[in-house]
Amino acid sequence: MLVVAGLALVALLGIARTLSPSPKGWGTHEQLGLPPCAFPLRYQVRCPSCGMTTAWVHLVRGSPIAALRCHVTGTLLGLAAAAGSMWMLTCGMTGVWVLGRPGETTWLLGGAVLGAALLAEWAVRVAWWG
Repeated sequence: MLVVAGLALVALLGIARTLSPSPKGWGTHEQLGLPPCAFPLRYQVRCPSCGMTTAWVHLVRGSPIAALRCHVTGTLLGLAAAAGSMWMLTCGMTGVWVLGRPGETTWLLGGAVLGAALLAEWAVRVAWWG
């Protein structure tokens, strides 16, 4: 399972490498055939995840500052995906839990931190830029 999950993360990072970052800072996902985000059309404000794909594209191209400008949480998630994929592949292929086996608390805490960071960044973006 760890090898499959690690390869899935590598695949996502690889897909990000094939895309070109949108000059707007968001909307890069449309190159995958996905529709534009309906959130800004309906509410006149970017959604919490607007810019994440563009951040990953900048990150895998070696432009962390540009990635952070697009989406801070997305950049951190991209870094976590890169590190996590290597950890998963290493643990899965060797059968050894490098740095220990994560328990439920680790996953819950990680999800809570990610969710809080995402909502906090979105609140700042809405308050600052509207």
